[in-house]
Amino acid sequence: MTTLLLMIVLLPLASAVLLLVLPGGARVARGQAITVTGLTLVFALALFAAFDRTTGVAQFCSSTPWLSEFGISFSLGLDGMSLVAVLLTALVAFAGAWVSGSVKSREREFYALYLALVGGAFGAFTTTSVFFFYFFAEFEVLCSYLLIVGWGSDEREATHRAALQMTLFVAAGAVVTLLGFLVLASYGGTFDLNGLHDALRANPIPAPLQKTLFMLFLAGFGVLLSIWPLHVWAPPAYAAAPTPVSMLSAGVLKQLGAYGLLRFAVPLLPEGVRWAVPCLVVLAMVNILYGGWIALRQRDWKLLISYGAISHAGYILLGIAALNPVGQGGVVLMMFAGAVSVALLFALVGTMEEQAGTRDVSRFSGLARRAPFIGGCTVLAALAAAGVPGFAGFVSEVMVLAGAWMEGPMIFRVAVVVGAWGLVLTAVYMLGALREGIFGPPAVDILKVLDARSLKSRLPFLILLAALLAVGLCPRLLTDPVQRSVESVKFEMDKP
Repeated sequence: MTTLLLMIVLLPLASAVLLLVLPGGARVARGQAITVTGLTLVFALALFAAFDRTTGVAQFCSSTPWLSEFGISFSLGLDGMSLVAVLLTALVAFAGAWVSGSVKSREREFYALYLALVGGAFGAFTTTSVFFFYFFAEFEVLCSYLLIVGWGSDEREATHRAALQMTLFVAAGAVVTLLGFLVLASYGGTFDLNGLHDALRANPIPAPLQKTLFMLFLAGFGVLLSIWPLHVWAPPAYAAAPTPVSMLSAGVLKQLGAYGLLRFAVPLLPEGVRWAVPCLVVLAMVNILYGGWIALRQRDWKLLISYGAISHAGYILLGIAALNPVGQGGVVLMMFAGAVSVALLFALVGTMEEQAGTRDVSRFSGLARRAPFIGGCTVLAALAAAGVPGFAGFVSEVMVLAGAWMEGPMIFRVAVVVGAWGLVLTAVYMLGALREGIFGPPAVDILKVLDARSLKSRLPFLILLAALLAVGLCPRLLTDPVQRSVESVKFEMDKP
């Protein structure tokens, strides 16, 4: 299994290089992307099946010295948190490769960058080295920028502006994060995460510095997570990106922000996170309400989904602030549910845009009658995003709100009420979009839309829906390994 974990990172990266150097047409390039992402999905499922759910420690570990004199090695490992992240990456990457048929120019370059993006995501989620986490995260930004600029779906000037804005925001956040990592490594004497845990537990960083470092990490990872007011780059970038890149960016790369906070900031800076709890709770409430209210006003499907994802970032912050296994387990489950449901929605909207030439909600009125499979999947995806019981999102939201309520202080009780109101907002804008954009009298543009009639064309949508339903109906598939992982983090602090 150690070899499988190494292959899940290196196979997409090696395939990206081969696509650039070996001859082949568009069909070969797309076929290779589907094959490689399909193999990574098989590897991820094999790792998921072999994972020992009775322990919270990392499994399938390997380490190769790289710069030993600086304490840097290429090390990989999986715990419950990274296992979930790998599984969601594999699901979204495979579905994204399958729905990438709209790419009609420089196909080899597109699929090479897409596979590099996938490999970088796997690397960031599986490495136990702070240095390589930063390396892979920055690699993701470069690939995303090139994919949006080269194959963006919006008007060229808007696409360039969105890609540049994304790069500036994320690069600025990365600089802040790098500064925090360097300070941690200087105190711990290593870039290895396990070594940092041991060193900082034996010799903790002074509390004032912990507070400063946590705010640096909150700002740096908050850009990726699209925390208000660092979110402004996200909706234009998600809207401008080609469909497979939107799926990965909003579905997977966004989760790097939550993953970074849970993996590095919370366990390594216990005094810092305890001090920042009120700030986290306030930001969570702002994100939930702000994203929801803005989504209510959107008539572009991609912007509606993007602002909905920003709203749900507030629940992730609230779960992190709870500082208990229930809330933080809910965060990891929400990473999975949010990534898969957002990726499914972007895949469906991309398919509709490709065939009808528009993303305007009102132009798809009557879709349920004229294209029942696409319309039905859109309804189910919207319900999953709204946290309807039976889908994975419902379980994650209940865990986050329950974890926050368990903390006791009044600010958490207020945040839970705000969170419940946010769920109402989500239902309103999702159901409103369905009423206007899926049901009703057929619009003129709907005549152009063709339904996905073959099983082959339906496969990516069915896989993502099946994942949401499987976890929603049997949440212990993910909660068992996740709970063991978050319970292994010892918060040696007084509760606020």
